[in-house]
Amino acid sequence: MAATERPEAGDGGPDESGYELIQLRFMNMNALKQNQSRVETVEVSNADLKDSQFIRWRDRTIEGIVFDLDGTLIDSIQVYYEIFRETTAQFGIQLKREGVFESIAMGSFVWDSAIPKDIPDRDDKIQKCREMIPQVFKEAMQRVRPFPGVESALKHFLEKGLQLGLATASGREALQCLNDRSMNRFFKAVVSREDGLPEKPSPALILECLKRMGVDPRNAIAVGDSPLDLRAGALGGLLTIGVLSGIGSRSLLEAENPAIIIDNVTQLPSILDSEQLRGLHDPEE
Repeated sequence: MAATERPEAGDGGPDESGYELIQLRFMNMNALKQNQSRVETVEVSNADLKDSQFIRWRDRTIEGIVFDLDGTLIDSIQVYYEIFRETTAQFGIQLKREGVFESIAMGSFVWDSAIPKDIPDRDDKIQKCREMIPQVFKEAMQRVRPFPGVESALKHFLEKGLQLGLATASGREALQCLNDRSMNRFFKAVVSREDGLPEKPSPALILECLKRMGVDPRNAIAVGDSPLDLRAGALGGLLTIGVLSGIGSRSLLEAENPAIIIDNVTQLPSILDSEQLRGLHDPEE
C-alpha cells in the first residue's frame, strides 16, 4: 500500500474530523501523532459469559475474535462512496463506483486512483473536494447502520466464552452507530485511529487489540472485508476469515489465503460451531 503524506497542521487543509476518516482510513502510514483519546467502550464482565467454553477450529483453540469495522460489522462502505460521489459531482467529476471501491480495498489514495488524470485543473478540483468533505461527512454518517444480524452473532460469541475485539483504522465517528445501540458492550477492547498505530496491512492494530484482550494471536481469528484486513491478521499470526459484505471481492480475498470466505458475519457462528464443516474445510494432512 502506498504511503501518503498527511496535511500538516495549519497548512490550510480541511477539518480532520471528516477528512482523515475518509482520506486516511485506508492508508498504511507511520503512527499518527494525535491526541490519544479512547473510543467509548464497555468492558465485558464475567456475568456476560454464560457457558464459558473455547472453540476448537483448524487445530487451534480459539479464545478470541478481532473484527474489522467498516464493511464487516457496519454498512458504511456505500456511504463513503456516496460522500466521494456527491462531492466530486459538484465539479463535474463522475466517479465510478468500482474505481472507488477498488481504491479503498487496496489501500490506495482515492483521489489519485479514481479521479481521471486528464481533467482540467485536476489538482485544484481535488483540493476543493477535500475542503468540502467535512461539510457532508457528519450528515452522511448518520445513515450508517450495523448489518442485520450482527448483534445476535456477537451475543452468540460471548455465550461461547469468546473474547471479542474491534480493530479499525477508522475513528470514533464511525463507531458511533455501535455506541448508540449499546453494541460497544460486546467488545473487550477497541483499537482505532485515535490510538496512533500504523494502519493495516500492518498487524499493529490487531496485535494491540489482542494484547488488551489478553489473547494470544495463535488463539485468535481476524475477520474482515478487505485484503488489508486479512493480510494484517495473517502477519499477526492469526487465522483469518474474509467476509463479502464490504469492499473486497471474492478474488481479492482469496488472494490473501484466508481460512474461509463467507457472505457476512451472521454466518460465522454456525461455521465455528460446526465440527462437520470444520472437517470439510480443513486441508488434507
